[in-house]
Amino acid sequence: MAIHRALLLAILACICLCGTVIATRELNNELSMVMKHEKWMAQYGRVYKDATEKTRRFKVFKASVEFIESSMPRLTSSGSASTNSLISPMMSSGQPTQTRGSKKTP
Repeated sequence: MAIHRALLLAILACICLCGTVIATRELNNELSMVMKHEKWMAQYGRVYKDATEKTRRFKVFKASVEFIESSMPRLTSSGSASTNSLISPMMSSGQPTQTRGSKKTP
């Protein structure tokens, strides 16, 4: 009976640890993306009128970065092109960018 209880506690501890590791990884990825956006804003002199606009622009930035990194993993991971150099032409114009699932309108 004591062995079963100890085994159950060990399994429960492993599940909790795995959940914590996954949550921490997701938080680190989000913080990394926020830092990339802040760096991009500073590099290209972007200042938004309020937090709502900044949040909206961050979502567009994040979607663009994720699209670039998933479309061109060889290019972005090899160091031959940074995310900033690929995303700046798309976003520096201030125009909305096309992301996955959206269609250009005539």
